[in-house]
Parts: sequence; C-alpha cells; structure tokens
Amino acid sequence: MLCCVSGNIPVPPPDDLDDEAVLPEGSLFPHWIEYLKQLPPDAPEWQEAENFIGEFREIRQAKEREAEQALTAAFAEAIGYIRDNFLDELRYLEVDIDAWSATDTSNLADLSKTQQAVEELGALLLEYCQIRIQAPTRSEEDARRAKRSELEPQILSLVEQIDGQMSGDWDPDDDTAPPEGETPGHADTDGPGEDRDAATARPSVASEVRTDSADSVDPASVAGKRDTVQAALQADYAALKDKHEKVEAERQEFEQQVKALQLDTQSLKEREDGLRRKLYESKQNYRSLQSAYVAMRRAESGPIQSPDANGEEIPDIKTAVELAGQSFEDRLLFALNSKSEKNPSFEDITSVWKAFEWLATEYYDSRCNGFDGVDGFDEASREACGLWYKPKQSDTAKGKYPDHYTTKVNGTTYWLDEHIGRGSGDPRKMIRIAFAWDKDRRVVVVGYIGRHQRTDAT
Repeated sequence: MLCCVSGNIPVPPPDDLDDEAVLPEGSLFPHWIEYLKQLPPDAPEWQEAENFIGEFREIRQAKEREAEQALTAAFAEAIGYIRDNFLDELRYLEVDIDAWSATDTSNLADLSKTQQAVEELGALLLEYCQIRIQAPTRSEEDARRAKRSELEPQILSLVEQIDGQMSGDWDPDDDTAPPEGETPGHADTDGPGEDRDAATARPSVASEVRTDSADSVDPASVAGKRDTVQAALQADYAALKDKHEKVEAERQEFEQQVKALQLDTQSLKEREDGLRRKLYESKQNYRSLQSAYVAMRRAESGPIQSPDANGEEIPDIKTAVELAGQSFEDRLLFALNSKSEKNPSFEDITSVWKAFEWLATEYYDSRCNGFDGVDGFDEASREACGLWYKPKQSDTAKGKYPDHYTTKVNGTTYWLDEHIGRGSGDPRKMIRIAFAWDKDRRVVVVGYIGRHQRTDAT
C-alpha cells in the first residue's frame, strides 16, 4: 500500500526537485503529485496504485457525505432556532412553518441556498421581535411602526420564497415581488390615549394658598382663593361629566351600529353560501360540458390515436403538441419559436396534455367572454393540470433575450408573457409553456415549450 494511504504522506527531498521548481504554498495535492512524478517506473509503490485510487475515492465520497450531513444539520438547526424563539411573531404574521421540519432535503434543488434563506429569516425575525411590542412613548412607537412596516414585507416575501423552494414551485427568475411597505393581514394601531384636557391646567389648593409664614396668612385671602379653586374644580367636573355623557352616547350608538353590522354580516354570509353553492353547481355543469367538448374534439383528431381520460397513451410531448393542434385547431395555434425544444424530456406527459385541454377550454372560454383578470387563472390551472400560471415574464430577461420570449405568425410578433409550468433544475421535472392571447383572432398562440427560458441566471 502506498505510504500516502497509511497517513504518512511524504515530503519530497529537496534534491528530488529542480532548482527552479516552486510548489504552491499550502497545497498538499500538487506537492504530492510532484513527488509521485519523480518515482521511477519500477518503484514498488506503483503495484499498490489501484488500491490507493480506490481508497482515495472512498475517502472523497465519505467527505462529501459528511459535508451534506453537516449542511442538513445546519438546515434543521436554523429551522429549530426559528421555531423555538419566534412562534409569537410567526403567529402574529399568520405564518406556519411546521411543514418545513418534515421536508426531505434530498429533494431540494439547492439545499445551501434554502438553508441560507432560513438563516436570513431568523435574523429578520430577531430584529422584528425587538420592535413588535408597542413602545412606551409615542415618538418611540412612531419609529417602531416605520421599522415594522419595513421588516414585515421582507419577512413575508422570504417565507414565500422558502415555501416555493421546498415545494419545487420556486421560480428563481421571477422578479415580481410584493410592493414595498405593503403587509397583508393586519395594520398597526396606536395605543389608547389619555384625556388630559382639563386636569393639567389647574393649580392645587396648597399651591394657591401657600405663604412664607403662618403670621402673614390673611384668612379672607385664603377663603377667597379657596372659593376660586373650588369653583374651578366644579367647572372641570361639569366639563368632564358632559364629555363622559357624550362618550357614553357615542358608545351606545356604536354598539347599535355593531349589532346592525353583525346582522348584515350574517345576511351576507348566508348569501355567500348560496352563491358558493350556485358556483359549485355551475362549475360541475361546466366540467361536464368541457369533458363532452374534449371528447368530441378527440374523436375528430385525425390519424393520431386519441388519448384516454388521463392522457396516458401519449408517448411524448411532441406527440401531445401534434394531437392538441389537430384536436383544437380553431382554438390553439402552435407557433413554437427557435428556442423551443423539439421534444422536451419532461416526464409528466399527462399534465402537459391536460394543460393543452385547459388552454383550449376554460382559459379560452374565459378570454372569449371578456375576462381579462388573471387572479383566478393560477388556481384554475393548478386544479386542471397541476401547473402554476403566471401572467408576466421578467422585463429584464425579455429585453436581453427577446428570441426566447417572442414568436411570429404571418409577420405578427407576439410577446409570450403568460406562461404555465412546474419545477426547476432537473429537466425531467421542469416544464414551461409560454403563450399569448390574440383577442382579434380569438386564438391562443403557443410560442414556447421547454425548460425555463433564458435569463441572466440560466
């Protein structure tokens, strides 16, 4: 066995090196390799080279496992630190991190980045917990309120990013972010004030009648001052009583308004329940019509065999594109740009086919009926095919790499802002489908299919 395996790594004698040879200072391996180069070809150490290489590889793999275990432990420790120290702050911000502890770190695209994000969240929460409680003075509370308004959006945005990384839905190039200073869920309020209008301006009886000595006291003067003070106190009492009566009247009026609002709320709740039932029934009817439409278009799909209900008969995405183009030719226009992949390696063909069905039915019908809002499309897309929906692409990326974000049809250029997709990292688990709605032609133009379109990061 080579002496290096035993732990006795030799240092080459000075005589074995050229006079002008300079080894990198503090570098073990170059020094070691230089020594091995000087061994004669018939040296007995070469007979043990294969064993040495095998053991060296095992040592390297063991060190990689140690590094991964250390990173996993640091990740768990960072989550534990937040859970043990900031539960009140998380509860106040309506944030739940219980699922983080159960995350399988082997499925994370980049454990190191996620661990760094969790540590950053811990630092923000430490800063936030020190200013969350109301300050003892108004000026201090104004400063705290401004700092809370700055920290809360940062914390909520970071929590959303970590959730996305752990669920696999995180898009590192999505530059949309919530508006600065906007914190959903609650607002700061001032503490209760104190009524000091009348009480602070009146001198005490003692201060009014104080004299330098008992001999100089004038009884008539003292009596007059006492009457003056009593009259002032009575006036203050009358003013406070009048103010109290007004406040009590306002309180009673407020209680009546609260009761009226409670009745209105109950009425609205009942109406909401009724509308939800009608919405559910409408969705069921729409789903039935949608299934019938898809079945009809499948029957007319041409030479390609139509898929079953789950799309499991489609062998690859290229075939799914051809079939969708034939089945929904009056609703979907496939004009894939030069940056699209001819046949992406994404494994979940069923979800891709269901995405085409969703674009040709629910999305298409919504656009034709004048629905141009995007708030409901993400939920509908996830429910229909398991892919998220986003209405915008990065303006920076579009400006630098327009070929990835545009397509042309008969001389018309379409910007592919809207896109649906899933995953990041592994091409087998990542897909992006970018498209545009042409309201004049009443058609969905699908211009890109493949992995994440190019950005500075990719």
